[in-house]
Amino acid sequence: MLFSENRKYELFINGLIDFLLDGEGEFCMGTIIGLAVLAAIDWYLFRKTGLHIHQLIAKKYAEYLDGKENRK
Repeated sequence: MLFSENRKYELFINGLIDFLLDGEGEFCMGTIIGLAVLAAIDWYLFRKTGLHIHQLIAKKYAEYLDGKENRK
């Protein structure tokens, strides 16, 4: 089943909201702390490398695949 880009975004946001909220519709404190830690890590990496977390992971994975391809 294919979704439009807007529908994919909507499903992602709804899933994220469901994940962040506990059964009573309140944010879990651990989630808030986790998001703050991730934001701090992203800020630090961006200052040091100029890349956000997802960009750094994509770059490292591409390097891994290139290295794996060159070993064959």
